[in-house]
Amino acid sequence: MCKNCDKSISCCRQVKVSGGFWERRRAATSTTCCFVFTVAVPLTTVCLQAAHKTFRIKTKLAKKMKQNRPIPPWIRNCTGNKIRYNAKRRHWRRTKLKL
Repeated sequence: MCKNCDKSISCCRQVKVSGGFWERRRAATSTTCCFVFTVAVPLTTVCLQAAHKTFRIKTKLAKKMKQNRPIPPWIRNCTGNKIRYNAKRRHWRRTKLKL
C-alpha cells in the first residue's frame, strides 16, 4: 500500500534526482493519485558543456561514446548467451559523466 494515498504501490512512482531530493504526496483537490515533485539541485551539479573543449576532454568524451553501445551479437554466441546486454550502458540524460 502507498503511504500517501491508500492505494496499491503500483500507482505511486518515485523519481530520484542526483544532488536533489524527491517528494511524493497526494493532491487535495483530486481523487486520483497525483504527485508533486520538488527538486532542489545546486548549480554546481549542473554540467554545462563548453563550445570550445580541450583535447583531453574531447578524447574522454570520444572514448565514452565508443563504450556506450550494445554488445555485438557474436559475443552472445561465444559466451553461450551468458552475457546478454551491456551492463555499463549509459543514457545521456539520466547518468552524467563526471568530467
